[in-house]
Amino acid sequence: MAAVGLVRVFCAAAAMVTFATVRAAWDNVPPLGRAVVLFEGMQEIDWPGSWSATVKCPLFSPDEVPVLAFRARLHTPGDGGCQWVLQVLVNGRPITDDPFRQRLLNKPFFFDPPGTEYRFQWFGLDRWMMIFTPTFETNWGGSGHDTEFLFDLSGFVDSGQPVTVSFVNGAYFDIAAAVGIDRTPLVIEKPTLGVLSRSEVQQLRDQAAGALPQMTVAAVAALPADARPGPRAYEVVWSGRPAPPSQVNFDDLRGWSVQVRGDAKVSLSASVEQLLWRPRVAKFTYGGGERATYAQILPPAPIPIAGEFDAVNLWLYGGLERGQDRPLQLVAFLEDARGDEYTVDLGPVTSTYWGLQHGVLQLAGAARPKFPMKFKALLLGECTAQGSRTLYLDSMLFYKRKRQPAQRYERSAPAVFPTSEYGIMPAPP
Repeated sequence: MAAVGLVRVFCAAAAMVTFATVRAAWDNVPPLGRAVVLFEGMQEIDWPGSWSATVKCPLFSPDEVPVLAFRARLHTPGDGGCQWVLQVLVNGRPITDDPFRQRLLNKPFFFDPPGTEYRFQWFGLDRWMMIFTPTFETNWGGSGHDTEFLFDLSGFVDSGQPVTVSFVNGAYFDIAAAVGIDRTPLVIEKPTLGVLSRSEVQQLRDQAAGALPQMTVAAVAALPADARPGPRAYEVVWSGRPAPPSQVNFDDLRGWSVQVRGDAKVSLSASVEQLLWRPRVAKFTYGGGERATYAQILPPAPIPIAGEFDAVNLWLYGGLERGQDRPLQLVAFLEDARGDEYTVDLGPVTSTYWGLQHGVLQLAGAARPKFPMKFKALLLGECTAQGSRTLYLDSMLFYKRKRQPAQRYERSAPAVFPTSEYGIMPAPP
C-alpha cells in the first residue's frame, strides 16, 4: 500500500530542553545523558496527521550513541489488537528496523501475544506496530513493555546540529471507522532525545536479540562436479525472449556471503538445477530451526546502480510448501551517495516456480535519496521450516517506471443479458 502522507500538522510546539541525566517515566529505558525533551506529557495525533518539533541534537562523542525514547499506543476503549500505524521521521527519513541493524533497542524484533498463535514484527516496511489500548500500562503483546520504544539514531543526526522529529499517524485505513467509534488517536508520551554509551547500546541490543546466534557463511561459487543443466523456464524457451537488462546477477558467487541470525540451516551455492535467463543461478537453501531466523545475502562489495530508479524486479524460483510454510519475505537494502540507507520491500515468495518479485522505492516525508545508489544486501526471512526448502535467484533490475495516465474504457452500449456491467453473469438480487 502507498504510504499515507503528512496530511495535517497538529502541533509544532517549542521543545523543552534539559541538560542533566534524565530517567524517562518508565523502567525499560535507561537514564539518558544530555536529554532534550521534545514534549512533556502526552500528544494525541488523529488519522491522518502528524506532530513535529525541531530542536538541537545533544552533543555526543565517538564513544556515545544518540537515541530517541518515547511511549506510544493507539487509543481504543478496550485492550487488545495491533496494527502498523506509527511512522517516526528524523530529518524526513523514516526510522526502519531489521534483525541485522536493530534500531529498536529495548525489545525483540518480533512478539507473540500470550494465548494466541500469532507472531508479529514490531516493524513492517516503514511503520511501527501499535497496540490498541486505553492506557500505557498494557501487556497485550507479551513483551512486558509494549508501549515503550528506544531507538538508535546513529547516522540520522549530527552532534549539536538541528534535528526535526516527526510522529505520523500513518494507519493504512481509518481504524476508528472500522471499529465504529469517533476517533482512535495515536498517543505519544514524552519523546526525548539523549545519548547513551556505545557499550550500553550494544548491551541493550544483545539483550533485545535474545542471544540469537549470528554467523557468516561463505557462498560456494563452484558448481558440483556432477552438475548438469536442469530445465530452463518453458515460457522463455517457447517465446525465445532475450534476457532483460539487469545490474545485479547471481551467476558468479565469488566473494559473496550470507549472514545468518537464528538457528535454521542456511546456505548459498552456485547451481544450474533450475534456469531462467542467466547461465547459472544462486541456490539458497534454508530450513529447520526452532527460533526465528533471518539471512542477508551480501555481494563482495556494494554494487553500483547507474542512473535514477524507483522500482526493483527480482527473478527467482520459489520453494514454498503451501499450507505449511510462512511465505519468505524479501527486502533489498540500498545505500545512496550520502551513505544513507534505504529499503525496498519485494514482498513475500508465494510461488513454487519462477516468478517476479517487484518492489517500489517508498519515500516518506522529505527524504529523497541522492543518486547514484548501491545495492548492499538482500534480506530473507523468516527462514525456519519443517524440512529443507530451496529457492533460486537469477537477477535484479533497478529501473524507472514509465507510468502513464490511467485510461477508462466505457461500453459503447448497455450490456445485453446474460452479460452485466460488472461481469458475465447478472448481479445477484
